[in-house]
Amino acid sequence: MSGRNCGANGTWLERCDYLNGWFERMEDEYLFNRDRLSLEDKLALAKNRARKIMEYRHDDLDRRFHVYKVVEISRKLAQQRRLNKYQSDVCEIGALLHDIARANGPNPKHPKEGAEMARKILGDIFYSRKVIDDIYHVIEAHDGDVNPRSEMAEIVRNADALAHFENLPHLIYVSISKIGKGDLEKGMNWAESKLRRELEEKITYPDVRERCRRYYESFEKWKEGLNHEE
Repeated sequence: MSGRNCGANGTWLERCDYLNGWFERMEDEYLFNRDRLSLEDKLALAKNRARKIMEYRHDDLDRRFHVYKVVEISRKLAQQRRLNKYQSDVCEIGALLHDIARANGPNPKHPKEGAEMARKILGDIFYSRKVIDDIYHVIEAHDGDVNPRSEMAEIVRNADALAHFENLPHLIYVSISKIGKGDLEKGMNWAESKLRRELEEKITYPDVRERCRRYYESFEKWKEGLNHEE
């Protein structure tokens, strides 16, 4: 798509402005009239736009093996914890957009920057600031030092961690190829450190922590066997 190059050279906020205009042009003007839409319809529109921009920002491997996995786990956790339709939709939107600020590589500021991007991308859909604030908090609290203050944010935070453990081959691939730049030892050490931190600091649900603990033990045994082979 030739349009992708138009916003490729600016800051992430400038690129966000460009992408937002692109999506507005794609959406039917009648359906986009906020006065005619219910909150449920607006959330459906937001999910559709979030999915489009996620697919634009992430490569195929990230989409298939991480982002969609976070969405899937978020849905299951929301159902298990009996969240209502609004809360479940916010979780799904946050899960779709949670990593948009690190799509081009590691970015320690990606939770905050991704939340700001989401505010710009979705802000024109909703009159209510609360909806955008809820989505914003889900994204800013999915990783890092911001503690989740809502069940929605807690669900996506736990789903993000569990997705890393359930898709260990993808995490290892990213660790070696993108973090280690082909250096096996550096990549594996980063992966081990990340998994340990998520197990000890990020996960808040006991049932999720127990599942991840078993994955981590398997990873440690596999890594130990790899070291013996060397």
